[in-house]
Amino acid sequence: MMKPEDARVLLNQGIDYAIRGGHDRAIAEFDAAITLDPGNAMVYLERGTVYIDQGEYDRAIDDFNAAARLKPEHSGGIWGRGRAYLGKREWGRAVTDFATIIQCWGADTNAYYNRGLAYFGLREYDRAISDFDAAIARNPNDAESHYQRMCAYFEKGEYARAIAGFADVVRLNPLDIDTYRVSLRRFISVEFETAMLEREYERAVACCNVTIQLDSSDAKAYSDRAWVHGIRRDYDCAIADHGVAIMLNPSNAMSYLELAEAHYYRGLARRQLFDLEGSVADFTEAIKYDRYCASAYMQRAIIHYCLGNHELATADAAKAREIGFRP
Repeated sequence: MMKPEDARVLLNQGIDYAIRGGHDRAIAEFDAAITLDPGNAMVYLERGTVYIDQGEYDRAIDDFNAAARLKPEHSGGIWGRGRAYLGKREWGRAVTDFATIIQCWGADTNAYYNRGLAYFGLREYDRAISDFDAAIARNPNDAESHYQRMCAYFEKGEYARAIAGFADVVRLNPLDIDTYRVSLRRFISVEFETAMLEREYERAVACCNVTIQLDSSDAKAYSDRAWVHGIRRDYDCAIADHGVAIMLNPSNAMSYLELAEAHYYRGLARRQLFDLEGSVADFTEAIKYDRYCASAYMQRAIIHYCLGNHELATADAAKAREIGFRP
């Protein structure tokens, strides 16, 4: 028959299972330990941690509350509960718990970092940045705090600081550069799409600028920026960016249809600037890469007609109608 002192053995066995990823067996050991010694706060802390790993945040919170009641002088219960609130995206409650940790048990890097995450979730980016600053001050080599601060700056629209932060992250953790770059690009992509939906074109251009700063060979960023310039009727800039996009991706790097589209829109931009010869050249390139681009044939027909090339205009108009042009 097991005795209360055997709870320590069960606790250690549960911890060992948890370390090896055996969460269900770990919980079974912790359950047995609690049955033998229901006043052992450490068992609740360990079981709550496993529940977090399993995404069972409400059960984790119950365990951390029990640990805090049993051992109020220890920070573990509140700390674990704060982590569970982060998992549940209950940002305000997480802020409260990590603020209590900082106030009552002294500030450390992780407390500021986690409260920063909660402020980020609340979209209180200035407070998030302040907490990430505090975490970095205590551990200047903490790449994750640098990364989250970079994200907060990006969300605030402070792109120069975000780029500088990216450089710090890469310096501290160069092996994960691709991971960080992909993550930042994901932020930029969402921000760009949101800006376009909200018709905030300067913001959209700023997103493209950040992408180009990160990778000056990214043709899509130039194409996206050219698209925005075209919407804003800034045709000189549209032409310049389409030119760079085409130069960077003359063949395989950009799909033929995207390359045709770049030429087509640059042709439209040139037509607006009365660069008719240049416009014809671009529509010709669009047709080269997409021979079913009926709009390019029709646009070229219009330019040919304006230039007095009536036979060419007639041929292009006929071809446009043949492949499905509809006015």
